[in-house]
Amino acid sequence: MSRKSSRSMLTFISPAFLFVILIPALLVLTGVFLDEALRLEGFMVQSLILRVVVSVPLLIVGGYLSVSSNIYLWRVGKGFAWGDAVTSDETRVLVTKGPYSYTRNPMVLGYTMFISSVGILVGSLSAALIIPLVMLVLESVWIKFVEEPRLEKRFGEVYLNYKRRVPFLIPKLSIRRRKYEPSP
Repeated sequence: MSRKSSRSMLTFISPAFLFVILIPALLVLTGVFLDEALRLEGFMVQSLILRVVVSVPLLIVGGYLSVSSNIYLWRVGKGFAWGDAVTSDETRVLVTKGPYSYTRNPMVLGYTMFISSVGILVGSLSAALIIPLVMLVLESVWIKFVEEPRLEKRFGEVYLNYKRRVPFLIPKLSIRRRKYEPSP
């Protein structure tokens, strides 16, 4: 493995530890504390089996969106998600494939689902709803007022066309109907 490749992989793994283990753990602990402070302990479903059944699909989809969107930024965009903070790590190519073909912010959607699923799993109403909602609002404000203007400036009309075509957060779910063709 080349030195550049090793640095690139380390640059990817360090934040992964931060965003997959450390931040969710702190958010869940904050949620548990909020539950106690706001007296919300009894509002979450007590059945662990039911919480697992609800949280696992959210965890899988949220984890997939978070990981795959980062991989697309790295492989296709030639940059990283924190490019707004570290300009040397900005994507060089606008990524419109993979999860980015359904939503402009699959990482935000996935991470919100991931945090909610962990909150559901541990039985914390605050970690499942309140904290992800606050995160979603703050991230959306950042994206609308900081990230999108920068992308418009960097990628111009290409980004504006992408922005018109692809929803901000929630993918459009459409069922394509096949044209009825009678059998021969």
